[in-house]
Amino acid sequence: MKGSSLETSPSSLSEILDFYGFKTSTQKEALEFLMQKAGILTSTESFNTLFPKRADPNLLFLDLLKFVQLTQQHFTIRTGNQERWEV
Repeated sequence: MKGSSLETSPSSLSEILDFYGFKTSTQKEALEFLMQKAGILTSTESFNTLFPKRADPNLLFLDLLKFVQLTQQHFTIRTGNQERWEV
């Protein structure tokens, strides 16, 4: 990004979620709860343990892809051209 520095760049998936409207801890806790109910996270895991802070932007990008993949696998029902999100 032009003019940005590493200090302002997100270093975790939790920080990336801020750009998508998940800015409060309550919203992030709710997402973590849904992920536990869907079986993405175990009772001993947290969102931040599954997706920790990353110094390498490539690893952060892989975390983002993993998050999308896991939510698609566990939160959607796909039949034909329809897609429905469920937990």
